Amino acid sequence: MTFLDPESMKLILSTQILPRCTNPELYLRHGSILASGKVISALCQVAKDHQRRLPDELGDAAMEYITQTCIDILEERFWRSFGGDPMRIAVCHFIQDLSSGGFPLLDAVVDRWLKALRECLASADSNVQQSAISAVTALIGEYFRHQPVEKLTALSISTSTISYPSDPTIPHIEQLEELRSIIPPPPLDISTEKECFDLWMKVMRLDTYRKAVITGLVSSIGSLTESLVKSSSASSQLTIARF
Repeated sequence: MTFLDPESMKLILSTQILPRCTNPELYLRHGSILASGKVISALCQVAKDHQRRLPDELGDAAMEYITQTCIDILEERFWRSFGGDPMRIAVCHFIQDLSSGGFPLLDAVVDRWLKALRECLASADSNVQQSAISAVTALIGEYFRHQPVEKLTALSISTSTISYPSDPTIPHIEQLEELRSIIPPPPLDISTEKECFDLWMKVMRLDTYRKAVITGLVSSIGSLTESLVKSSSASSQLTIARF
């Protein structure tokens, strides 16, 4: 639509879409951010096709409005409230669209974007991470092409040192220490019967989990999968023999 009627889309962008990018209603804000990124990217391409500077194509007021929106959508109240992950994904798409379109931005805005993307890269949600990776790629390609090598090196280090908790604290698990003494840390492959059934026999010694393990064991022995029947039966017989 933007390529067919750029003038109308400029008006819609300024009067309807951009104001809703900071609307308190989550889904309206989410959709507006996604839409504005696509429209702005298309308008950047229209300016290139017309061989005009983007400020001449959009006007100074629209340029300032878009730049301010680039900052406003990163407000903490949008990221920390309900629906934070969908908002992060939407902002990543917005950053990717504006970067791909070549929208001119001040270094201060790019730095804020980079800080936001670092947070997204460290997210526990794989969808947020993937969106951030695409956004970082576009951001570097557009805004860091002519930066000093030292700055690019610092960026590379910061994006490659995302820390994940190797032993996260999980509340409300009964007999946690006993479980840790039985079940080794990853890379345990619990999808392999031979590796896991002997462990479940040990877990059965714990009062908290005995009933659940026995229930699962009975179901496994009666399974239609031959390898599952063999593994569960062998572990069960060995455990009974020890008793």
